[in-house]
Amino acid sequence: MNALLLRAFWPVLIASLLVFGGCRWQAKLDAGEIAELKATHAATLAEIAEKTRVAADKAVAARIAYSDKALADQAAYQKGVNDAYARGNAVGAAVAAGTVRVREVWRDQCPATAAGKGSEPAGRDQPITQGRADAIGRIVGYGGQWDATYALAIHRLNQAQTLLNACYEQPGD
Repeated sequence: MNALLLRAFWPVLIASLLVFGGCRWQAKLDAGEIAELKATHAATLAEIAEKTRVAADKAVAARIAYSDKALADQAAYQKGVNDAYARGNAVGAAVAAGTVRVREVWRDQCPATAAGKGSEPAGRDQPITQGRADAIGRIVGYGGQWDATYALAIHRLNQAQTLLNACYEQPGD
């Protein structure tokens, strides 16, 4: 029975001796080697701390620039919306007054359309009701507002990529 127990615990005994022997080997480092390891460790930690500080400073500067640009983008967006609203009102008033023809409004909005046969109504111009003129102006205004919204989205996306690049110190693709 003792032989069976010895056989079962033999690997545990060998592992214990190896661990104990390894601990005794570590204890045999002399004071100079320990001081050298501590100095290397301290230098590595100091280098990591400096790189972390530099990266944090860059990230703070990037966040400040991001916030400033966000305010500028929002102001540009609001100006674009206001301009679109004013342009739509002007177009609606000009169409209602008869100084601008409806086809000319659409041709200005879609420059690819060409004048030619079938581009104008037959006979004389039909009078435009005030409601229709206002609707045309609103459509032109909405188009301008959508353009301003799209421009804002693109600017914010580009700024977010710039911020991420600065925070992670990686160039964008």
